[in-house]
Amino acid sequence: MFRYKIQYTTLAILWAFGLSAQNVDHIFVYLENITEEAPKITYGNFKEEDNLLKKDKIYKDEKTFYVDVKYILEKLPKERQNILVHIHGLWADTKPFYEEANYILQKKVYNTPESKYGLVISLQWKGSINYIDDYEITDQAGHLFEPIIDKVNAMARKINLDYQMAFFNHSMGNRVFHSILTHDYSSEEQIDVDLILLVAADLKDTILSEPVMNYYVTQADKTVVFFNKEDRTLKVAKKAVPGERLGISGPRQKDQLPDSVQLIEATNFNDFETWPGKISKHRYYYDSDTTRQIINSILSTR
Repeated sequence: MFRYKIQYTTLAILWAFGLSAQNVDHIFVYLENITEEAPKITYGNFKEEDNLLKKDKIYKDEKTFYVDVKYILEKLPKERQNILVHIHGLWADTKPFYEEANYILQKKVYNTPESKYGLVISLQWKGSINYIDDYEITDQAGHLFEPIIDKVNAMARKINLDYQMAFFNHSMGNRVFHSILTHDYSSEEQIDVDLILLVAADLKDTILSEPVMNYYVTQADKTVVFFNKEDRTLKVAKKAVPGERLGISGPRQKDQLPDSVQLIEATNFNDFETWPGKISKHRYYYDSDTTRQIINSILSTR
């Protein structure tokens, strides 16, 4: 923890002495009607306005989305031709939530001057009011997102063979991420996953040792697991579907994990900036400055 504070202080000093914030492009893919015969997929981008991150341009089709991805990557300097994929948790696709939460992340994480990720892609998905049904929804969402990420990965690799892709997942978004990996694992060529951030993960505490996740964790340069023993949201989830959660206890077989896995306990992080965060102890990925500082250090070029 002390090391992260030193690194973040360095970033703050560099910023203060003239290293200005970046305006990182942020685009999205939004899935609705996920388990129906004809799911709805919307592509577009975000813009900062009135201290919120609002949806701006809606692309006319999937092809336009890929054209924009290619354009954004090609205009970036080589060292920043990297992609950060963010997958939110249950109900975080609602307009009031994502406009506020994504704005905070955009200003205080994605745009920081030392971040090496020049493009952020948000994978948004619409859940149901029934938590049990959302298990099927997250599995299907991953199935639908996987070919999109696969195409983005292939395109980025052609532009820069050394590019990196990171995944930043929160809560049930980790289930979507796991589903993406599950479908990708059986394909002929796997996507490049260089960094994995599992925050407040609504996943089994044994998941990192299971074949699919273990494969990608082993391939990645770093995997960071954030957990909070007092996470009230995940404790409620445990009552609906019994079983230990990675986001509460961390991984069960800690001594069997590769050295590239880093565990960060957020139980004592009490600097929540929103009242739902203070009550739930679940939203610290965006409304705890301590967590944001750590994430900034992880995403930094230093």
